[in-house]
Amino acid sequence: MLFIRISQDMTVWFQRWFESGERSVTVPLFEGETYEIEVYGKGGELLKREEILARREGIFLTLPKGKIETKILSKEDIVKFIKELITKKFDDELKEQLTLIKSMYPDSKLNEKQIRGGRLEHLIWLYLQKLRIENIIDAAIWSGKVGDYGLAYPSSGNPDILVYIDNIVIVLEVTIIPDIRMQWSAEGASVPDHVKTFALQNHEKKVIGLFVAPSIHHQLKKNLDAQAKIDRLPILSITMEEFLFFLSMPSRTEFKDRLIKMVQEQLLSF
Repeated sequence: MLFIRISQDMTVWFQRWFESGERSVTVPLFEGETYEIEVYGKGGELLKREEILARREGIFLTLPKGKIETKILSKEDIVKFIKELITKKFDDELKEQLTLIKSMYPDSKLNEKQIRGGRLEHLIWLYLQKLRIENIIDAAIWSGKVGDYGLAYPSSGNPDILVYIDNIVIVLEVTIIPDIRMQWSAEGASVPDHVKTFALQNHEKKVIGLFVAPSIHHQLKKNLDAQAKIDRLPILSITMEEFLFFLSMPSRTEFKDRLIKMVQEQLLSF
């Protein structure tokens, strides 16, 4: 049994336990960037620490008991996991990870709702990092973290993700909750406050609120549209399917044009 952690600039990108005999895993790395790899034994002893440059074919770790291959996670992989997470409760990779955790720590108390929410935020942030590398956006800051057992945990009290492109900042809130009433109380109601607070603190930026859910009820959209007109700040609400289409824009110009078009359908003065 081995524990592997991959980090970059104090940010943990990936960490999890490997069972004996397991030799391949797909991880969210970017070709041409350098990462720190740490490998620990079952008792917590450090077996290996080194910096490795990610290449197109992935990373290969030579360990006392053989080699482990890490394959770079693609945008297609991320979209697949997001869709599985919404339709099947857990995506295949997360389900495998939870099975391993429960077998190793049978007394562990895992909050499935929190795990699913954190996983969704993390997957979207990873996709946005791909867009950063492609120069479609400038930056994406996630308020959550990779924590216990190598699981992603959601943000608390802050916008889920901030997306920067030129002089625009998207205050992004995402939820995996399908129930309309629970969507509003758990996530939707906080969106206007997060957008307004961030806009007041960043006068030089054009701030756009974006709420994403598996489905959007017409009353929720009506509430956010009304608040946008009161605050004179755009607060968009779109389905996950629409959001994934938006993320698929192939260039910076098309990404930005699509965003501004959605905003102007709500606030012509933007």
